[in-house]
Amino acid sequence: MMKTNKNVPLILSLSIGSILFVFLVSTNLSGSKKFEALDKSMDYIVQITSIFAGIVIAFLASKIIQLRQEKLQLKPQLIQLSRKLNCFRKVIHLLSSDYLFWQKGLRDHIEKTYPGITFYDVRDITFIDVEITQQAREFIKDEKFGELKKQVYLEMKSFLPSGLYERMLYDAYDSDEIYPIEQLLKWTKYECGGVMCSTFVDKYQAYLGQFNFDSIPEDTQIAIKNLSSKIDKERYKNIKFGASLIGELGSQVSLEILPKLTKVQLSFQEKMPIVIQFMYKTLFLLLICGAIIPIVLINFNLPVFFKQLTLSLSLGIMLYFLIKLYYVMEEEIFVEQNI
Repeated sequence: MMKTNKNVPLILSLSIGSILFVFLVSTNLSGSKKFEALDKSMDYIVQITSIFAGIVIAFLASKIIQLRQEKLQLKPQLIQLSRKLNCFRKVIHLLSSDYLFWQKGLRDHIEKTYPGITFYDVRDITFIDVEITQQAREFIKDEKFGELKKQVYLEMKSFLPSGLYERMLYDAYDSDEIYPIEQLLKWTKYECGGVMCSTFVDKYQAYLGQFNFDSIPEDTQIAIKNLSSKIDKERYKNIKFGASLIGELGSQVSLEILPKLTKVQLSFQEKMPIVIQFMYKTLFLLLICGAIIPIVLINFNLPVFFKQLTLSLSLGIMLYFLIKLYYVMEEEIFVEQNI
């Protein structure tokens, strides 16, 4: 998209408004004829402004109703995806809270040697122009227990932060609560779930026997299978409880659920579009300069200068609105193409 000069509408409207003001000031009409011509022009301005304002208000009302309908249509999808994410978090909670699942000493080594370290600290090493903590550097260099195993532990912890939605892990019913968008953006940015997929699917042969899935009680295994079916019944119906199931769940959350949920929630929580904000501001200015001030000037015997200035301002604002609206709508409908 070719970038346009954002000052063009302002420059054009100011130029034409100034030319009109100079013309009105330098007109040869004098006395009562000049007052009569200006008052008539003011009447026209008020009428045009009223029609213009009516069109804008009708557009704004219809647009707001449309936006509300779009958000109502998004809500079921938002709740469905949030429930899937919550089911995944319940799986992680059930799995990671079993002390015997982890290789002996792994949890204590991480918690005592690297207190306060997070999955995000470690993943920052893969990002450019991000300040890496010394603790994260030491964590990566530490060969004890293997890097991926330790990252799996931190990644699972990242899905279980304390906070308002911690209680969702213990709710027996499907919750309709929506996750904070800041947390979703963070999970998505750091591709949370991807390390589980890499460890339990792509590279699991190297970690055989180092994660004790057999230690998980049978009732917990059944609960994890049921939660997996809630996420995607067809995908997991033939996968038994074990490393491949957790790896596939991590893959689906990382590549599908989190990106979709984040996108839907951003649309659901989107504030008023730029074009509507612009039209509200313009409508306000238009009503002030094109209706309220002209009515005051018509009914009170004020100097001609004010009438000439108001006429110029009103027409300048209308012109600015028409030119600027083109640029605003052009930006709104433009879709960036990644080739």
